[in-house]
Amino acid sequence: MTASSDASARVVPAVRPPGSLPLSAMPLRVARAHARDILDEFGYVYLHDIPEYFDYGAFLRHFGDFRPCGGGEPVQDLGGRIAPRDPRGAAATAVSLPRTLACEHPGLPPRFLALWCVRPAAPTGPGTALADGRVLLESFSTAERRIMRTRRYEWRGGPAPAPEAARPHSAHPLLDQYGGRDVLRYSAQRVVRVDDGFLPGFVRRGLDFFAEAKVVVCFERRALLLWDNWRMLHARTGTAPAADGAHLKRVLITV
Repeated sequence: MTASSDASARVVPAVRPPGSLPLSAMPLRVARAHARDILDEFGYVYLHDIPEYFDYGAFLRHFGDFRPCGGGEPVQDLGGRIAPRDPRGAAATAVSLPRTLACEHPGLPPRFLALWCVRPAAPTGPGTALADGRVLLESFSTAERRIMRTRRYEWRGGPAPAPEAARPHSAHPLLDQYGGRDVLRYSAQRVVRVDDGFLPGFVRRGLDFFAEAKVVVCFERRALLLWDNWRMLHARTGTAPAADGAHLKRVLITV
């Protein structure tokens, strides 16, 4: 390990997010119970001070079954090696728009998403921003929420080498329900825009809300972030993981 990478591994964020939980001070059974309580309250939990022997897969399987990621693998690597920087500076601006994941696929989206940090980023590297969609929903009237439940919109996967027809697509309402829980779908990029008097305002309100309400998580080495994908809007901040050598792992968890 180089001196610079060793220094980045020791970096502790000046302020951890409110939904944080140190794992070093409690048995795993107790930690799982606390993590569930924090998930219910904040919509996410950030676990830090994780010991070297910690089994991420075993811990996360208590929250549900793993759903294959984009390449079909249960655990997806994000980054892991330094990618060439775009001379136009694209790596420095690889910030994503807020969304909930997998709106464009048939059926229910993943219940939870988890990211954990193998190697942290440089100070300007990637973080994950989160905002509570439950609070966003409270800003809509009963009549507006009825529209969200009854109107179906088309969702399409993002840019890809595959032809348009081969990209994943499906039709869903903005607000669904499963097992008594709301399932919010939001993506300014993946929803097919129609001027129906409601969707443009919904997208704009979501963007404005996220900009004002988001909490940014900057990963420490070995830290784990788990959030409710039916509830939370999320986005990447900073550069893409491969741009500065950061290495994260991702898991999708289904009901």
